[in-house]
Amino acid sequence: MHAPFSNLNTPSHRVRLFKHGDQIADEVRAKKLQREYRNMSDLAQFIYWTSVGREGAYHFQEQLKNKRMAEHLHESVAGNISVEKAQKMIKK
Repeated sequence: MHAPFSNLNTPSHRVRLFKHGDQIADEVRAKKLQREYRNMSDLAQFIYWTSVGREGAYHFQEQLKNKRMAEHLHESVAGNISVEKAQKMIKK
């Protein structure tokens, strides 16, 4: 009677196990790096918005709203009005 894993001692089985182990390790490493990149991105956003402050965030939201209005105006007006020109008109 031989051990249950005795057929794993052949070189081809060892290579297959090593390749499978490498594949698992690569997947784990990729997920860990993705999680770390996401955390670093969140931290960078947090640092940026805390340094900008509430007024800066409101200003950014205002600019975004104006840009959306300008894009809508550009789509709805049949003339040759650009998005930038529409933004200037909204600012005035």
